[in-house]
Amino acid sequence: MIEKIEIAVLDRLNQAFGNTKPALGYKIEKIDSYKAELSDFGTLIKNRRTAALVACGGLSLEADYPEGSDYSFSLLIYLYSRNAKLNECSTRFGGRGSVGLYRMITDVVRLLNRNDLGFLSEPLKLGEARPIFDNKVNHFNAACWELEFKGAFFDRFGSWPGMPEPDLLKTIAADWIVRGAKSQTIVKFEQKEKSNE
Repeated sequence: MIEKIEIAVLDRLNQAFGNTKPALGYKIEKIDSYKAELSDFGTLIKNRRTAALVACGGLSLEADYPEGSDYSFSLLIYLYSRNAKLNECSTRFGGRGSVGLYRMITDVVRLLNRNDLGFLSEPLKLGEARPIFDNKVNHFNAACWELEFKGAFFDRFGSWPGMPEPDLLKTIAADWIVRGAKSQTIVKFEQKEKSNE
């Protein structure tokens, strides 16, 4: 499921900022999964003026049921921009013929915030956006921000190709909270045939 989320986000970013006629009016040159580009900053700054890099930021099990599990997750998007001018604000505010990093941040938040990607149980929500760096390197000024989006999904057991479907109605587990009682009861119902309902 994590890879499905990352691929779906990359697809949304490509639709908005990729191709020859990007939907939002300007192109982000590199839209990809994060591959340690920020640790090889010299290569990134030489080859790309703008980039959007996506990676999973964490995963947490929220609830576990017989039929599947609820997870919360965070998704990190690194937005990067560089400008040939040595004026540091040019990368953030943009200039003649170039879009600044602040505009990129605003557009990505508008694109992804409250977006359920068609399959999330809780849509993406911007958690925090923070600057990573704003440096002058090799006659370029470059800036990068990290945007953290949070969301949730339900992972149904047996959903992977080749795995058998679970017999969901065979065992129903229920906890009754009774004042003074400290026990759990499991009720099993036998089912001979699967139901389409």
